[in-house]
Amino acid sequence: AWVKWDPAVNQLQVTNAAHPPPLWIRPDATASGQAQTLHSTAGTPLGLGTSPPAWSEQRVTVAAGDLLLFYTDGLTEAVDVKGRTLVPRRVADWLLEARHRPIEGARDLLHSRFDDHVAGSVVNDDVTFVLARVAE
Repeated sequence: AWVKWDPAVNQLQVTNAAHPPPLWIRPDATASGQAQTLHSTAGTPLGLGTSPPAWSEQRVTVAAGDLLLFYTDGLTEAVDVKGRTLVPRRVADWLLEARHRPIEGARDLLHSRFDDHVAGSVVNDDVTFVLARVAE
């Protein structure tokens, strides 16, 4: 994903560039279904394609305390010992659980939940996530 932050107006400009859409949750959310996905046309992976690139963007206004998760498909495609993938809805549940923790604690919680999911299985792809909170 490509993200441009404009702190003067609390606005994010997001382009996925073939990554899964980032998740965004507000601190007053009460259910994981309130986590929003920041959709844009995925387009060609960065560095592999057309000139000019065929990406769209989404602009969103965020507020203090909002939590955003940017991640690679290795996160949601990781399988447990029964061969089940980690669906984005489950990741949204983790984000909901993490929303009031300090950013380091939120990161650790997501990392721990992921490790629990893949325990005993082999991870075959890179797994990267970036967690960000809008400052007060």
